[in-house]
Amino acid sequence: MENKTKIGIGVLALAGVGYYFYNKSKSSMTNITTTNVGQPNKTGFDREKASKELAVLFFPLLNKKQMQPEKTAVVTDVKTGLQMAVPTREQVLSQSLSNYRANLKPPLTELSLYNKFLVGLNGILDDSDAELIVNFYKKLAQSDGKFKADLDTQIKLEKIQKKYPNATKELDLG
Repeated sequence: MENKTKIGIGVLALAGVGYYFYNKSKSSMTNITTTNVGQPNKTGFDREKASKELAVLFFPLLNKKQMQPEKTAVVTDVKTGLQMAVPTREQVLSQSLSNYRANLKPPLTELSLYNKFLVGLNGILDDSDAELIVNFYKKLAQSDGKFKADLDTQIKLEKIQKKYPNATKELDLG
């Protein structure tokens, strides 16, 4: 064989080997997946819809609690025998101006509850954590406050509380 033919075959072989290694290194890079450690998990959880559901569930419960009739003392007039309702000492003290201003709260509405839940759920970045809290509150509302979560749920709720203290403080219904 001539030298030119040997050089040509060598160049083709070298190009083939180079092409093989180029494709091999390129294909192994596509198999590597990246994970975002700081990014929350996204499952498409709709916080607005969940806030509406919670507001509708909790409004009658909290409104009933707020509208409890006030206790009054009944006094019977000795001379006439008529009974009169007299405010108790606690009611008189609570009606004083200083106590009234200190305890001034906006009226409870479904909209105010919705906003409270929405702010709290928006403060929780991880969708799975927010979904866990919504499910917990739904069970709590449906059981009239007598629901007790299992140990795993209690542990998860404590972790969420430590992870998002401001959001869970906003979600606290008192």
